[in-house]
Amino acid sequence: MKWLESVNWKKMSIGLVVIFVVVILTWQLLRLMTVEQTVSAEEAKNKVQELYKGEIVNIEETAEVYQITIKLDTGKYEIEIARNTGDIGKLNRVSKAVANTPEEQSSEGGGEVVTPESPPEEQKEQTHISKEEAISIALSQVKGEIDDVDIEQSNGLNYYLVEIETNNDREATVQINAISGEVMSITWDD
Repeated sequence: MKWLESVNWKKMSIGLVVIFVVVILTWQLLRLMTVEQTVSAEEAKNKVQELYKGEIVNIEETAEVYQITIKLDTGKYEIEIARNTGDIGKLNRVSKAVANTPEEQSSEGGGEVVTPESPPEEQKEQTHISKEEAISIALSQVKGEIDDVDIEQSNGLNYYLVEIETNNDREATVQINAISGEVMSITWDD
């Protein structure tokens, strides 16, 4: 009888150990599956270069975001990329492009040229190109009459959709990056 009690005790002990191991393994597996994937600095840099086609000047890392400074034809911009999702959180123009000669500065049409030495309040005033600038850019690509202009956002990227009615009764939609002024696409409706 003692022998039988000893065998039952051994079976129960082995069963409890197996259950304990299975619970620990399941817990670890679930923890690994729910851990958020973080975006590397290189991935964030590549995403910004893909979207904006500029020169990366600086990358700063914090616990939550990568702050990337990029130089484009229209100026310098600071872009925040969330480390856990890779989404663009904030995009601010830090400075406008500085014209090289006094003639270029006066031909830019009025507005003050913001230089890197300007106070931060002035630098962050304008983060988007204006609706009028978007229309001008669109008309430089497609000749016609403006039908509609909307500003949209997708994946943290702001852009204008400028619809133009052409003389041959076709309609074009020009997609323009609202920060850099870059033409992203032109689509035609028949």
